[in-house]
Amino acid sequence: YRASIDDGHSVAIKVANQGRPQGSPADDKNVLSMAFGVYSGGYGAVNPSPAALFQLQCKRSQTSPILPHTEGPFVIAETHFLVMEFIKGMTLRRLLNQGLQSGGAAVNDLDLAVKVFESLAELEASALTYHGDIKPDNIILSGAGVRLTDPGYFGSIACAEGLIPLAVITTPSYYPCLEPDDSFACGAVLWEIALGRHPIIEPADTDSGSGSDAAQLQPGPALRQWIASQELIGRYFLSPIANLVPPPERSSSVAKLLLRSLGLEIRNSDTLEKISHPMKASAILEELLNLKKSGVTALNQTR
Repeated sequence: YRASIDDGHSVAIKVANQGRPQGSPADDKNVLSMAFGVYSGGYGAVNPSPAALFQLQCKRSQTSPILPHTEGPFVIAETHFLVMEFIKGMTLRRLLNQGLQSGGAAVNDLDLAVKVFESLAELEASALTYHGDIKPDNIILSGAGVRLTDPGYFGSIACAEGLIPLAVITTPSYYPCLEPDDSFACGAVLWEIALGRHPIIEPADTDSGSGSDAAQLQPGPALRQWIASQELIGRYFLSPIANLVPPPERSSSVAKLLLRSLGLEIRNSDTLEKISHPMKASAILEELLNLKKSGVTALNQTR
């Protein structure tokens, strides 16, 4: 909610949602933030205490100027809420949904990616060890620059089910390992800016040709071993990475960057292989700037 205070400037009010959707990340095909307890051999949905959750979010939001200044939590009539800096602008998700059109003008995807990753790299260098819920919905494009909101959390927290030693509050499709590491999420954001789609969420448009492309790629030995190791501890939802729909023009410098951002590459034209850890935001930014220096003018030349 947006509210005006006595001196005339606006603040944002974030109110706890007691009915927040919960579920299994294996079944989640959208971009909802969710809460899980991680246990030996698997995970399960949990319901964090609103007071505990907001205390953590307030504390974490004070560690980087990229995040909005936050005060609280406060309680009125048993309703918990935070008072946050109001940031005027649109989310990256909204801009992507508009086809990279803002005010009737096209937005250059490479310039946009540089701006987004400049802020992500700044966040990476801050006292905040991880953001924990990087996704287009939490990236705000304001007149003063790119800002991030709503950090996630990995750690102990009081829940309705009791004290959970290892709870995860994040978006599973951007943090599929349920670990406090923003790298995969940064790579997924890059894919969405460049291609308009998430790398492992199946596109709603079944006419996109994804089926034939996906069928041509087989997971290589290292990728199979990595997936098997995660499935062994109950992280079955990692399997969709093996069905990744590759970028068009797979040999282009942009396509190679998109794959390397997730720690992957295509070998022998039909094998998807894991080659490294997903790239950090600062490394992606460096590669984007190198693309510009080399004469690349857009990530998606077909737009």
